[in-house]
Amino acid sequence: MSEPEWDQAELRWQLRRRYSLTVVSAQPLSRGQDTARWQVVCAQPRFKATTVVQYLTSSAVEAARAGLDMSELCRAADIRTAEILKDHQHNLMSETGDGSCSAACSPTARPLQLPIGQAQAEHLGMNLARLHTTTSVYRPTPADPIAMEGAWLHMPVHQAMETVEQAAACVPVAGLQARRRLAACAGALRDLGPRIESLRAQTRPEALTVQAVHGAYLPHHIHPSFEGPPQVTGFRATTAHLAWEVARIAYHPQTIAHCPQWAASATAFLAAYRGKDAAVPGENLLACARIALLHLVTTPPRSASLAAWETRTNAVQQLLHHLPHLDEAVRTIAGLRSHPV
Repeated sequence: MSEPEWDQAELRWQLRRRYSLTVVSAQPLSRGQDTARWQVVCAQPRFKATTVVQYLTSSAVEAARAGLDMSELCRAADIRTAEILKDHQHNLMSETGDGSCSAACSPTARPLQLPIGQAQAEHLGMNLARLHTTTSVYRPTPADPIAMEGAWLHMPVHQAMETVEQAAACVPVAGLQARRRLAACAGALRDLGPRIESLRAQTRPEALTVQAVHGAYLPHHIHPSFEGPPQVTGFRATTAHLAWEVARIAYHPQTIAHCPQWAASATAFLAAYRGKDAAVPGENLLACARIALLHLVTTPPRSASLAAWETRTNAVQQLLHHLPHLDEAVRTIAGLRSHPV
């Protein structure tokens, strides 16, 4: 059952009632099926810029609750996260008969800009390693999100190819030349179909670490700072293969496609991660490049631009070409013996 979205007057009343906040202005940010978001300016200096989320369904409440808890766990471990306000009942998730919401201080820095350079990659690698060390003890462990993370490992090959076709059909293109470029992108992803099972086997899934992770450690949730580590927001608190979360940022397609030194950036990220958490089994780091490849092929973007598809295709081709060199570099970082895969 969906709750009605608050209007401006109701939002002001709810924030006053739950948090004693005086709203100066409120700007809607987004409205989805499950949530409504506002950027709120409050009279209280400490909470001048606040992001408020109203949860419109019970499933959204349950999904967000774990993320709020994990954010606070990381904050207690001196990882920079957004300060989440507690309501008058000392709850991070404020729930009453009038609906459910959370409020957090808005990040002061812009989200991470791509591509990721080598120096920045080192900072991010250390940050994510610290975060994973903290989330590894998160309890209760969230349920395994097969639909979110499992496509790279579990999606049947024929379904992956159908997904590429369906996603490509949703891309808005005009003109024969643009359609040909899109067809070339979809064809390049389909060409990887025969290699999907062998790439999966090479990741050695049985040897990979599964634990509670952030779930969306991606540029729009990472806010770099000149004064120290980045601020991390958007916790989803999910159970996943640790290597999957590392792969999506270390081998981000926009970095691969638009930075000539992307391989150095990726290895710098992994070396920094390993340096901060030497206990992580090296197989996790070695699997990252192949997981990044599989993730790009099995989760093509729907309704994205032609440019986004070309970026993804470029990244896939670059990763495939450089796999032997990446393996050699990562084996050295992870202390694994060199041998042909």
